[in-house]
Amino acid sequence: MVKNRGRWVHGARAALYVALIACVVGACASKGYWNGVSTGNSGECVPFNFEITVRDGRITGWAVTEFERWTVSWDVHGEVTADGLVSLETTTEDPRTQQQQLSWTGTAKPFSLSLVEQTSDEVCPTPRSATLKRH
Repeated sequence: MVKNRGRWVHGARAALYVALIACVVGACASKGYWNGVSTGNSGECVPFNFEITVRDGRITGWAVTEFERWTVSWDVHGEVTADGLVSLETTTEDPRTQQQQLSWTGTAKPFSLSLVEQTSDEVCPTPRSATLKRH
């Protein structure tokens, strides 16, 4: 049973209220298709173009970075916790990149995932960030 506007509601209607409340507090962010582009610049610190799927808190997908003369494909894996914290890794086997694994953390909301790169270096001294939108 759930209390709504001073009245107790039960059965299917109570289940619907619980599902809607869970969605509002972030559980809906743990499912769906998301995409977006990170910050970056020309040179070696180029933006990431993310395409990911989140299912049951698990993140899978891919990203690409476009350099002046080539494009690098990245595998994306990670998780979204029940309280909306995001952690993911982007990895590539492309030898043309200086770093082949990058870590990102962030937060999940019902319609956006905010990410910040955790592995900055002299090539990319300012961490990249991204806001992925749900589709």
